[in-house]
Amino acid sequence: MEVSEKEMLRRLSNCLITNEKLIYPVFGAVKRQQAKLSSKAADMAYIALTSLDRLLLYRFDEYSSYVEFYTFDTLMMGDVSATGSGQYIIELSFLTEKGTKDIQIVYPSKVNGRDFPHQEINASLLYTEIDMKIG
Repeated sequence: MEVSEKEMLRRLSNCLITNEKLIYPVFGAVKRQQAKLSSKAADMAYIALTSLDRLLLYRFDEYSSYVEFYTFDTLMMGDVSATGSGQYIIELSFLTEKGTKDIQIVYPSKVNGRDFPHQEINASLLYTEIDMKIG
């Protein structure tokens, strides 16, 4: 699968419901929550907020892809941080039908060698927006 801003917008837009809009889409990674895998195992992901106050994760690897949605009215707790090297880390816990779902998202301020011209501004704005939601 091509990894670019154009492809990210196409994939994320296909996941929206009527009249919903993407807000601050970025390319990054979401840590896997499986006990048997290395603690560093992660899926590449297209990440965005939506105008309906949802967090949209389009997770993918070389074999498959799937979509996850979370609404901020089910947010139990969260934390955001930025590293000196330009990485953003977002840790969120949502209440779901199956209990608590913990999510760790990591994304860079710049994507080297890939076509993501809006990554830097969207990365900063996404960080700020989520910080306000959990603050």
